[in-house]
This record gives sequence, structure tokens and C-alpha cells, in this order.
Amino acid sequence: MKKLIYYSFLLFVSCEFYDRKLKIINEKTSEICYIITYDTLAGDRNNFAYYLRKSIPMNDSVNEINMSGQKGWKHSIERSKSGKLFMYVYSKDSLIKFAALYKDVNDLNSMRKYYRLYSYSLEELEKLNWTIIVQ
Repeated sequence: MKKLIYYSFLLFVSCEFYDRKLKIINEKTSEICYIITYDTLAGDRNNFAYYLRKSIPMNDSVNEINMSGQKGWKHSIERSKSGKLFMYVYSKDSLIKFAALYKDVNDLNSMRKYYRLYSYSLEELEKLNWTIIVQ
């Protein structure tokens, strides 16, 4: 019985319930913040505080997590209306400044106050080996 519990535990902890394959590399000379969405709007996470926490220091990288399972990024892109992943990138300093001037992130995006907007299909991300380099 102890072996059954032990092996059940090993099976449970060895299963990943998320997808970490999307890597974002910041090659800019300043810290960046980013938004990942499947639409051109920020969606329900539309406040500045949330995105200020999603930052990458200069010359650093992160593996963004999709909690929808082992193939979460693929399934999320395939289910989206656009069939694409969008990533808005901001200078962290600019995002702090804009937070005092704009109501929410969607207002900021509609006025194109971002550093760069990346748009990738599933095929494009696979060709890039799921790595986005911000320069």
C-alpha cells in the first residue's frame, strides 16, 4: 500500500499542468513590461498595477506560463478569434508615467503608447522556437 501511495505521488508531481515554452528575452537597455493577449485588447486584466509586476530587467529573460495544460499556448492561440498571440511591450518607466495619465491599459493601447506590438501566429512562434526577443 505504501508503494502505491508513493508511486501515485510521483506520478502526480511529475505531471506538468502548465506550459512554460514561451520565452521572452529583453535586449533593450532598460526594464520592460509586457502584456500577452489573444486579442488586440488587454481583456479583463486591464489595470496598470498588474502589468507593472510583469517586468523583465534589461539583459534578462522570462519563461511566460500558460496555465491551460502542457500545450496551453498552442491551444489558446488555436481557440482565439485571430489565431494569433499579441504581445504589447512598454518601457517600465513609461508605463509608470502613463498610469497617471490614462484610465486603463486599453486606453493606452488604443492611442499606441506602447514601445512595440508583436503579433505571431502559431506557425511563426514555432519557427522562432517559442522565443520572442525584444530589442
